Amino acid sequence: MWLIGSHSHVSLAPAGDTRVRLTPPLDGPTCGVIPVGTPPDRVSTTGLRWNLGPDIRLAYGSCVSSSNHAEQAEVGISTDRPVLFTASIDAGAVHDAVEAAAGRAGGPTAAEGPGASAV
Repeated sequence: MWLIGSHSHVSLAPAGDTRVRLTPPLDGPTCGVIPVGTPPDRVSTTGLRWNLGPDIRLAYGSCVSSSNHAEQAEVGISTDRPVLFTASIDAGAVHDAVEAAAGRAGGPTAAEGPGASAV
């Protein structure tokens, strides 16, 4: 499950081992691991500036990793209960990538209309 907003995306990492692949500069580096429902008894991460480990209890009122930083393009999450993984989105970079993929880099945008030309 993914939720995508204009400045971030959120995905559900189920219990077990999950790998999240980021695509800089489109998403990241700001990211977080957030408990959902019953807090996990065990959660550890790899690829983050401040990795979570066995000595950290991820729970509201204790520790919520909401402003971490991806140090690698792949983040690993190992947990005994589902958690949310959130990452920032660079809306401008996403727009440019979509335009380039459509073969319209530097061309008119949808808002400018089909008869518009780039200046």
